[in-house]
Parts: sequence; structure tokens; C-alpha cells
Amino acid sequence: MVTAAFGIFAAAIVGFIGGSALGSVVGLVSCILVDLGSRQLSRWRVPEFFSTAASAAMVTFTALVFWWLSLPIEPSLVVVGGILLLLPTGRLVSATQDAINGFPVTAAGRYLSAFLVFAAIVAGIAFALVVGTAVGVPELEILPSAGSIYPVPVVAVLVFVAVAMICVAEQTHLKLVVPTALVGVVGYLLWYAVVSFGVGYRLAPALAAVAIGMLARVVALHSGAPQLVVAVPAVMFLYPGLTIFKSMYALTIDSAVVTGGAIGLFNALTVILAIAGGVVLGDNLARPLTRGMSSNERQRNRRR
Repeated sequence: MVTAAFGIFAAAIVGFIGGSALGSVVGLVSCILVDLGSRQLSRWRVPEFFSTAASAAMVTFTALVFWWLSLPIEPSLVVVGGILLLLPTGRLVSATQDAINGFPVTAAGRYLSAFLVFAAIVAGIAFALVVGTAVGVPELEILPSAGSIYPVPVVAVLVFVAVAMICVAEQTHLKLVVPTALVGVVGYLLWYAVVSFGVGYRLAPALAAVAIGMLARVVALHSGAPQLVVAVPAVMFLYPGLTIFKSMYALTIDSAVVTGGAIGLFNALTVILAIAGGVVLGDNLARPLTRGMSSNERQRNRRR
């Protein structure tokens, strides 16, 4: 079930960011293969850095192979569906929460762990691109995504499915799956609204993350769960996976735009940290509105 959930998540995300139905199918197949491969690496006790790099390389090279076979897909969008699964979302949000709340040592350790995973993803993508070029994969033409090809209601359903599948993959309690998916849909609708009003693509994810952080606290306290259990899956669709892939392609393949690739990678990291900060801000903004619920939660903890 977890393996199938990973694949369905990737398929929904590919559709969300502008991929075709065929691209979603390729994303589903590649992410199922990646999950099976990562499980085998885990059985061999391979360190997380190398297993993450291998997973990122596998999903990237799979997309390149399908592109090489002249299938009508956009390989960069397929890769995004896979690498979003690998991003250390929970660790980044937890580290930001610790840093803001005055626990710098714990925050530093979690940030270091998260950035090592991020570096592993970058290394895996770079390795796959170099190997693809060496075996003759034609140069990609990576165009900026114009958004999903589906209407807004369909995209909202895709977000619902993607968030629900992440909950299943992370083995969230069954009673939290639908509420968490609904929180993700609300975050998407807010993101869509602020983007329509002309808010930049860097600020819009942060604003949506604030709303998700607030709703996640309410839902989590009502269900007796930590806020991050709801917030982390609900913000997954906001992460700039396409920017990461485009930047790595520029750094690895196109030497004429190395500076642009480095800047793009820095911008992607800035957006990721802004999303993490937005989730923490939303949690803090919701605290005055949930004092009664927090009191009930403390009473339940004492009874336990």
C-alpha cells in the first residue's frame, strides 16, 4: 500500500504541475521502482545519503530514458514528481520550529541532516544527467511550466489525492488522512488566489504555508496529534521541485548558464525555508485561537 501510494502521489503531482496523462503514468511507474529500490538499499544498510542520491538518480534517469524513446512527455515534470518524495520536508519544518522557539543546537543538527539529504538529491540528479548525456540522450529543452493543463476543480482533486497518498505513505492514522488532504486543498486554493492577484511565486507558497500551518494546528489538536503530522504532508505540493531540476540541469550540462543554475538553486532553497517558516508562523498564529483545545490536549496527556 505504501509503495502504491508513492506512485499515485507522483502521478497526481505530475498532473498538478502541468504534465500530461502519459507523464503521470511514467511518474507512477518510476516512483514505484524508486521505492522498491530504496527498500532494498535499506535492507543492505546503505547510509541515507547514498540511498537518497541513488533514488534521485533512478527517477531522473528513468524520465530521461522515456524521453529518449520519443514518448510525448516532459521529463523535468516527471522528475519533480519523484524528488518531492525525497525532500526532507519534516526535518526542515522541525528544524525551523526549533530555531524559532529557542533551541539552536537541536535546530542546527536537524538543518545539517536536512541539507545533507538535499545535497544527496542534487548529487543524484547531476549523476543521472551526466550518465544520460554520456549514453547519448538528446539535450532537454526545459521550458517554464505554465501550470496544470486541467481546470482548477480537477487540480484541487489532484492535490487532495496527492496529500492523501503522502499520508498513506507516511502511515498517518486513518482518521487524519481526509482532514489533512482537505487542509492541503485549502492551501492550494489560497495559493491559486494570491497568484491570480499578482503575488510572486516566491511569496505565494509562504502565504499558503501560513494558512496550512494554522489549519493543521486546529485539525491536529482536534484529533490529538502533533501539528507537523498534518502540516508536513499538506505543504508538499508547494515545494519548487521544477526549479531544483532546472538549476541542476544548468549546473551540470549547460556550462554557459552555470551562474543562473546556482542562483536558481539558491532561490529554490529560499522558497523551501520560507515554506517551513510559514508553517511555524501559522502554528503560532493559531495558538491564541486554540487555547481551549490545547488545554484539553494537556488534560488528555495527563490522564495517559
